Amino acid sequence: MESRSINHKAVPTSYVRYIDWMSVGLYLVLVVAGVFSVYAASYDFDNASIFDFNEFSGKQVRWIFLALGLALMIMLIDRRMYETYAYPIYLTLLAIMVVTIFVAPDIKGSRSWLVFGPVSFQPAEFGKFATALALAKLFSGYQFRLNDSHTNYLRALAIIFVPIALILAQRETGSALAYLSLFFVLYREGMSGLVLLAAAGAVIIFVVAVKYAGTMFMDMPLGEAAVIIMLGLL
Repeated sequence: MESRSINHKAVPTSYVRYIDWMSVGLYLVLVVAGVFSVYAASYDFDNASIFDFNEFSGKQVRWIFLALGLALMIMLIDRRMYETYAYPIYLTLLAIMVVTIFVAPDIKGSRSWLVFGPVSFQPAEFGKFATALALAKLFSGYQFRLNDSHTNYLRALAIIFVPIALILAQRETGSALAYLSLFFVLYREGMSGLVLLAAAGAVIIFVVAVKYAGTMFMDMPLGEAAVIIMLGLL
């Protein structure tokens, strides 16, 4: 009887070896810190259980476990599916975000939540995943180089700024600012660090101008004075 040897190393049987455990560990630390922050901010002396699903902290824990289960499912899906459906997923989320502007209820001045009975969610949160997926699809194109032409820059910036514009139309500034972190991906692909510096300066100027708009300094709003000084330094 002929014996055959099989090279098991050539066939990966587990995804565990490909996981960036440092990133996972940092993520879990931030998640746990977030739970304790929510618990501290909404502490109830009559019901002090952090795992009570009727409290904000308990709801946070529930969503964390659901997210971990979803992450496991996503990890088990063949990566070729993401390559095939990256742009359709992105366009679908953009369409949902457009609809959200018109049908979402006004919650504290923002129209960013879709409500279906007891379930409500922000399409902008799913849009982060879709935008990152679309960027990955663009950058993985055959012989794609960000610095090869202005067209490549415009395509990458369009993928980032279209959802930002839709979120701003929903009057949800916080979520829009989170999308700016995707600029670090462009830096990794070859974008000049000066662009990142200018973008960081613009964010700082915006925050200072908004925060101190009502405070006076030498007969002018402090926010306006701070913006003039920062622009002079730049």
